[in-house]
Amino acid sequence: MLDRSAIADIITAFGEDDRLWTEELLTRLAELDANRYGEWSAENLSATLRPLGVTPGQIWRHGRNRNGYERRDIENALNNR
Repeated sequence: MLDRSAIADIITAFGEDDRLWTEELLTRLAELDANRYGEWSAENLSATLRPLGVTPGQIWRHGRNRNGYERRDIENALNNR
């Protein structure tokens, strides 16, 4: 089942950034709503985005490569539903 409220919060959490590492996105979600997202893990985030067909990918930032998400992937998947 698609949790549109959580998806909207995920997109909001990106702020001005186009791509974020999973850890950064989880931190921003917790800052947005600690009661709802404070205990979220990478698995919770992945499970929320899975109905859209969005999975984490490699994100190069600051000379480092980690799993993360791109805002456009989430927005495009949501718009195509």
